[in-house]
Amino acid sequence: MAYFQLTEAMILTYFEKTGIDEKYYPIYAKIAKRYFKDLSKEGSNEDGQTEEDNYAISSLNLADEYITYYAKEAEKGHCEQWCDTIADKGENNYWAYRDAYDFIENEEEKEKELSIHAKSLNDDPVFVERYIYLFKEQEENSYEMAKEYSKAFHKWIDNGKSQNYAHGYAYAVSEKNYLDEYCKMFAEAYAMAKEHGKNDGEAISLGEMCTDVLDQGIYSFLKKEYLRKYHEDWQIEFYYQKICEEEEQERKRALTQDERNGIREEIKWHMTQI
Repeated sequence: MAYFQLTEAMILTYFEKTGIDEKYYPIYAKIAKRYFKDLSKEGSNEDGQTEEDNYAISSLNLADEYITYYAKEAEKGHCEQWCDTIADKGENNYWAYRDAYDFIENEEEKEKELSIHAKSLNDDPVFVERYIYLFKEQEENSYEMAKEYSKAFHKWIDNGKSQNYAHGYAYAVSEKNYLDEYCKMFAEAYAMAKEHGKNDGEAISLGEMCTDVLDQGIYSFLKKEYLRKYHEDWQIEFYYQKICEEEEQERKRALTQDERNGIREEIKWHMTQI
């Protein structure tokens, strides 16, 4: 018979020291006994152990860590399986949460638990929606990216921009890490595309093309990529306006009507070449 035994009195004493609600005591006791049983399988409970360092003490220390994670998740409203997975991992990073999500077989239950998890991080609806999307895409930095997305979105809404513009800017800064100038270009193109009935994928493609054009210089893509792919009237008009803006910035003055007409005629000529 092993000398260092795990007793009910020890379990209760250690649990009370955690300061955790007593409703979690049965779980704590169960897990402490499980740890003690597992550790005892490693060899004699007497060899190399002392009053201060033995399997009983080790099992209670492990139970302390387990119940801390378990209770924290349970208080958020999570189910037993989710709590057990996080507590068993002893971590609260993305991959621990991902395992907790994946280990649940019922699809409806999975989505419920993920929603609870997302809202526990930040109850802003924009954050929650973006976080859930990124989480399912297995993005390890889901929290940081969703937080940045939400911050950027609300900034532009507060500044009077449309939701489409705000979503476009938020996507550009959180997903692409674009500089402000490029985020604004992306957001304008994205919003314009959405307003003309394009889906997210099409709006993002236009935004990416426009930031590439901005990076290379408005005229550099004039005869090729942009006008070959984007030649609906509103797309040409958008490009025309961007050329005019760039010209005015370079000349540090407003363009005359003749100069504007010249740019429009140049675009028409290029359209005949593609």
